[in-house]
Amino acid sequence: MPKLDVIKASQLSGWNHIDALLDDGPGWNWLTPTRSTIYYSFSVTAGTDPKSTGVTGALSAFNAAQQAAVVDILRQIKQLTGITFTEIGDGAKADIHFANANIITANNAGLTNWTSSYQYDSKQEIINYVAQAYVYVDNAESGNLYSAPAAGNYAYELLMHELGHAMGLKHPFSGAIVLPASQDNTEFTLMSYKQSSLHSSYGPDDIAALAWLYGGDGLGGNLGVGTQGKYLIATANNDVIQASLGNDQIDGQGGQDLVNFSDPRATYKLSGTPTNLAVLGKEGTDAIRNVERLHFSDMTVNLSVQAIAASVNSLDVQHLEELYIAFFNRIPDADGLAYWIDQFKSGNSLRQIADAFYNAGVAYSSLTGYTKDMSNEAFVNLIYKNVLGRISGADPEGLSYWSNALASAEESHGSLVISILNSAHTYKGDPQFGWVPDLLDNKINVAHMFAVKAGLNYNSDIESVQMGMKIAAEITPTTIDAAIKLIGLNPDQFNLA
Repeated sequence: MPKLDVIKASQLSGWNHIDALLDDGPGWNWLTPTRSTIYYSFSVTAGTDPKSTGVTGALSAFNAAQQAAVVDILRQIKQLTGITFTEIGDGAKADIHFANANIITANNAGLTNWTSSYQYDSKQEIINYVAQAYVYVDNAESGNLYSAPAAGNYAYELLMHELGHAMGLKHPFSGAIVLPASQDNTEFTLMSYKQSSLHSSYGPDDIAALAWLYGGDGLGGNLGVGTQGKYLIATANNDVIQASLGNDQIDGQGGQDLVNFSDPRATYKLSGTPTNLAVLGKEGTDAIRNVERLHFSDMTVNLSVQAIAASVNSLDVQHLEELYIAFFNRIPDADGLAYWIDQFKSGNSLRQIADAFYNAGVAYSSLTGYTKDMSNEAFVNLIYKNVLGRISGADPEGLSYWSNALASAEESHGSLVISILNSAHTYKGDPQFGWVPDLLDNKINVAHMFAVKAGLNYNSDIESVQMGMKIAAEITPTTIDAAIKLIGLNPDQFNLA
């Protein structure tokens, strides 16, 4: 049974597109004794509103077309809320009542009134909660104008609007919280008076508000107001969503969306796929869809990078990962790698991207060690250290060869790095120099695990660079264990898919 403080508490979500539609009742979630079904009736002889608020004269029953439209709309609402609706002949036993009536207010085609009452015991537990909703369609001033509702006409949309009221939605222009004028129209919500076109399904804001109220799992479920679990449908914009306590469902919708979590990445378990993810941690177990990024206290996870990487040949992804290693002796962050994959897909060659890496290195010389006045010999020595693991730099023959290639413009800084990388791989299995490609392969493995499989970034660009270098420094030709330990994730936390 719900508590008194629960049903009196604010049910607002903190999201304008939802809160602008939330009414104060009827409070179907609080029905006590608890049940999962809302009963409705077309009877005009029993269960009618004793006050007849807003209407005058005799009521008349909905005709067959009106009743069929109600059944169809309630089927839609069930799909959105999980609530079961059952028709009952005895209006005295119904919760929602339908009738044609003479609506007193001029130019009102429809009207919905609702009432609620409750009792509670000494423990402030609700022992009885009753709600009633009365849906009227005008048949006096309007005549037979709304007597033949069908999907796609205004009479049908009118019933959808009134049933929205019956389910706890208000007009987006009334009350303290309202929609912006640009969104107060029926493209966003059928609760608006500003008609943009005819609709036979609820708008995105209606759907979000109904999900927030009822959670999609019906009355008495684990989601919705009055429970610890919330069902949040965000907007088509770039949204930042704060994870809260409870087993929530979060749908980011369109835009580039981010969900904030309070603790380090290693304390959470991610399962499922990047497009349909479960996140288990301090806040609970959250089901997440249509979200592009997860932000933790130490790291951010890019949920799009796997799809981006899969859109090109895996060898091309490896070549881009190698550039991070060769130029900076660091593992890439997911955001940076995703950016360069997109540049590659846009037509930039690997050589052009490699030259861009060199230019970036010069621009951030304090982090990378590259400078504008750097000699060709100093550049070659640094690449040998990064790619071949030679602490002392290049051997005299190699130093002379590659320095001359730069001086003669036979190689650019970018193409030289690609050439040295390609040469390094040819020593795989060599008794003397096989450790060089083994070291490079291990760095590529960790780079792919970190940036693609786990989609990881540190929470600042500088930290991503610095930690990327530290992790790469822990990798040897024979083991990556120290690097994985430094990252701080268990092996099973490195795959989002």
